[in-house]
Amino acid sequence: RNFAGAAMASGETGPGRDGTQVAQVDDDEWHAGTLEQLISEIENELPVAPRHSGSAGMSIGEAVSMAEEEALAGEPDLLRDTPLRLLGYANEVGEGFRPVAPRFVVPTYAVALGYVVADTVHKYTLAGGDGAAGPQGVSPGLAAADTLVWQLFASVAVPGFIINRAVWFAQQGVEQAGRLPEGLPLRRLLQLPAVRRWLPTAAGLALIPFIVEPVDKFVHRQMDITFRRWFNVPTHFVWGETPTPPEASS
Repeated sequence: RNFAGAAMASGETGPGRDGTQVAQVDDDEWHAGTLEQLISEIENELPVAPRHSGSAGMSIGEAVSMAEEEALAGEPDLLRDTPLRLLGYANEVGEGFRPVAPRFVVPTYAVALGYVVADTVHKYTLAGGDGAAGPQGVSPGLAAADTLVWQLFASVAVPGFIINRAVWFAQQGVEQAGRLPEGLPLRRLLQLPAVRRWLPTAAGLALIPFIVEPVDKFVHRQMDITFRRWFNVPTHFVWGETPTPPEASS
């Protein structure tokens, strides 16, 4: 917008189409002076927007750091918001197969515990891993401890118990099929060898997708009133996410 002004400052003019004197700019002078002036004006007139209302502008380096931090916070959690989350439910699959393949159970617990350790290390690394408090005021060590406790209950203990009991009750139902009235189609169905063998497993596996979110929320609530209250951790804490206010966490 200051092309003409820069040219006039050079002191050179010439005739225009209508006979008036207009500024003439030498190519070398333009490249040496005016381009630098334009760059300077652009940098001055387009400051980086402040992060919070009422704060001053920030440098390019600060803006890049802020963008990286916000991009990290906005990304899906690799171990909790993707299908990898189901690795934490490997032991529930094992519990489902307990009646037909009991040797399969222990290895599935090893997979689930491996997932728990991976998420614990992941959250420790995201939080800095150097002992300093992270963006949410939680040290990496405390973030890792919170993740470990949450995962042990939300991924292993609670859902494992639920599926174990569901399979057991299904077994009891199949075994009691002989008490049903004679001639009832359900009685004949439950007495089929294949049904007696596989129905408890099918019931346990079918239940898994329906308990993931409720169990996660249940464990969050219990930790909000115990572990997180004791150690000053934000409610519904997950590193990189916005803490949930106490009144909104119910």
